[in-house]
Amino acid sequence: MSDKNLNEIYQRFSRIGAAIEKGGGNSLHSGNLSMRDPDDQDVFYITSRGSQCGALKPADIVQLSFTRKRKNDLRSSTETPTHRKILDIKGVNAVVHAHCFNCTLISFDTEEQQFFLQYLGKDQKGRNEFQFLPIDLYGAFCVGRVPVSSYFDPVASAEMEERIPQYLTEKRSTIVQAHGPFTRADSLEEAFHLLSVLEISAEMAVCLRRRGIDVIEIQRLLENKNKRGFFPIQPHQFQNIDFTCKEIKEKPVIHNFTQRLIYNYNNRLSGFATGSMSLKTTDIEMIYCPLSALPEGFSVPLFKKTIKPEPEDSLDLKIHKLIYQNTDQTSCMITVSPRAVAEGMAVLAETYGIEVLSSDVTSVSYTYKEPPVITAVDAEGRFTNPELGVVDITQLTHLSYDNPILDMLKKYKGCCVVANYGVISTSRNSLEQAACKALLAERTARFRQETIINQKIK
Repeated sequence: MSDKNLNEIYQRFSRIGAAIEKGGGNSLHSGNLSMRDPDDQDVFYITSRGSQCGALKPADIVQLSFTRKRKNDLRSSTETPTHRKILDIKGVNAVVHAHCFNCTLISFDTEEQQFFLQYLGKDQKGRNEFQFLPIDLYGAFCVGRVPVSSYFDPVASAEMEERIPQYLTEKRSTIVQAHGPFTRADSLEEAFHLLSVLEISAEMAVCLRRRGIDVIEIQRLLENKNKRGFFPIQPHQFQNIDFTCKEIKEKPVIHNFTQRLIYNYNNRLSGFATGSMSLKTTDIEMIYCPLSALPEGFSVPLFKKTIKPEPEDSLDLKIHKLIYQNTDQTSCMITVSPRAVAEGMAVLAETYGIEVLSSDVTSVSYTYKEPPVITAVDAEGRFTNPELGVVDITQLTHLSYDNPILDMLKKYKGCCVVANYGVISTSRNSLEQAACKALLAERTARFRQETIINQKIK
């Protein structure tokens, strides 16, 4: 392989390793990444033993062979045998392993006590088997069912080499109990996307449980209905995002979007390649980005879109257009903010029961007298936006002027929470103000949740 191609592979490892660490997925020397060579199917690359995934050097990327031993083998990650077998699965070209906090935290459930995981029983060797079902829209459709299992030896073991590839033959993610997740995909970028979405789904589950909501019961409801019966809509998929497309050439515009995307990722307001953002430029046109969070160093896809609805519009694009058609806002952002979304789910579930989180509920009242809201408890929140409107996820299918989302944005200073989905924040002035509202929504939810926890401590 040419030096140019090797440098491109290093750059991909470096960007994703740094992004995972920035998002809290790894500590200094934890985690590992691997990918097949795009030109030689007998070759793959993996991070070296003891390397810092968040600050990789070219020498930290080790080239190995599936069929031949090489002198580099001893330099490679201690998890190399597991990566090798996962990469040998048909259609798998990349693997990411990290120590994401919330993914690891939910894995501590036991046979006697389940808060986040459904217990499935023991395997033939007496090891506990669980599953995690993400109960948010992105998690359910992008990640799906996640096997979570106990191991006698959960770090760099022959046991992991044997079992993890079995799980990842059918599923795209698995979690090693008390250790962390593995994701596999067609590319490093997609495997990172899965990891990012899974971590947000796990954080939502943690926040809901701390609010007293039965996460397992919601998972069972989802399982009984299946995801297409539980959710009324589907999110856009990573595979459909063209990261190379830039229909906008103006450098100030690209810089503006890039700043906001990095800001949202660094503040953990959204997962990599989830959500969306846009700017209304004229009465008939907008600039649209099909994601709301992006780590530093990634290409930013930007599109020119008409505000008129089109049959091929994605879910997010439909919402942006609905807002611009019916309000005076000129910027819009949809972030998959885990704490705010969980708080919105908790507010609805407390009033209407957990069935309100699925697609067949019709009983939510959005009248002026009693709309569901998240009330700020901190001084900044009470001063800036004392209440955030909350709507159920079925409202995403009502693309008309009387959609309560529009009313919530007007009444609550351009910001509302859609349960199971995301935070919609808008502004008459700039993307920066929309991002500020999204961050405030996340902080408002966090103050509420942490205060409730503290009040329960005797």
